[in-house]
Amino acid sequence: MLYLHLEQNTQAIFRLKKRITPIIDNFINGKERDCVIEYIPSKKQQTEIQTAYPQMSIKPLKLRLVKYHFADTAYYLETTLLDGQRYPASEFPDLYP
Repeated sequence: MLYLHLEQNTQAIFRLKKRITPIIDNFINGKERDCVIEYIPSKKQQTEIQTAYPQMSIKPLKLRLVKYHFADTAYYLETTLLDGQRYPASEFPDLYP
């Protein structure tokens, strides 16, 4: 789904769950609240993407990870909104409570 958004030149925000990839798990379990990573889908994910969308090119993606709390619950997001000045992490709870 993320590749579809990028191919259509649209921004995306997704809620994350644990056990996605080691780099995302490290972010969820760590103290950082906002960082940009380079994400490469696993071989299995690449195969699934290529099967569903044979014309799509698989390449590393820059993604921003954001962690926040709302009503005593921790939330974890990945987004293509990379610019922390333009899209402050403090505004994500309003966009995605």
